[in-house]
Amino acid sequence: MADIPAAAPKNSSFSPAFFFLSGGRKEALSALYAFCRAVDDAVDEPGGADPRESIRLWRAELDRLYAGEPTLQIAKNLLVPVKNFGLRKEDFLLLIEGVESDIAPRRYKTLAELEWYLARVASAVGMQCARIFGCRHEEQAREYAKWLGYGIQLTNIIRDAAEDSRAGRLYLPLDDLERFGLAENDILNPGRAAALARLLAFEAEKARGFYAKARAALHPADRKCMFPAMIMACVYEGLLGKMEAGGFGVSAERPRLGKAEKIWCIIKAWRNSHVKV
Repeated sequence: MADIPAAAPKNSSFSPAFFFLSGGRKEALSALYAFCRAVDDAVDEPGGADPRESIRLWRAELDRLYAGEPTLQIAKNLLVPVKNFGLRKEDFLLLIEGVESDIAPRRYKTLAELEWYLARVASAVGMQCARIFGCRHEEQAREYAKWLGYGIQLTNIIRDAAEDSRAGRLYLPLDDLERFGLAENDILNPGRAAALARLLAFEAEKARGFYAKARAALHPADRKCMFPAMIMACVYEGLLGKMEAGGFGVSAERPRLGKAEKIWCIIKAWRNSHVKV
């Protein structure tokens, strides 16, 4: 099991949010990100190790972390964040459960079934982020993290549909594929590109609905502290717009926002976080 240091996600869609955090919060978010990345890599990039055994070891390390006796540096880096920001063990366990489900890739017949996965690999992490950012209204923050996590992860699913298919994974609901007359092997079939584009546009509308629900759920008093999360939301909504402008074509190159587009997201998020109510 790799023991990698905590680090900010350089050159990722999350990187703009780190810039606006104070030292302690930035270090906490970096430690959280590194833990999530390590658990994810245990399944996606096992390096010859048995993914199930790696997941078992991460669960054991999590037990040691909450007993105050972690053995790996990546978990040691979480000791202070857990204490200072009340990061919950239950949310870490949800993340591990979601990642573990990718060891033997499963299929999701409906959006409701897919939400089981979204809640674990995205929303649970989002709630930990909300605590680091300093949210004061737990119930509303959890709803915000839920819907924003759904939106971000569904955006990832749309973006990575071809890559996931090559890896034998499919997160798009089977009912939706059937709705557009598609089979699993049609994801990489150039002859079905038009139908696939319609399917991905359909999923994009769901993602936009999740982002809208997140905005409505956020408590007004938490807007300023949740500024970093609002940047993330803007970045991922921007990715949706970029994919839509490209006709949801399947490409080997991942769509990304340019520097100017990210700056605009920061400005937009700042305005929204400082709206008077």
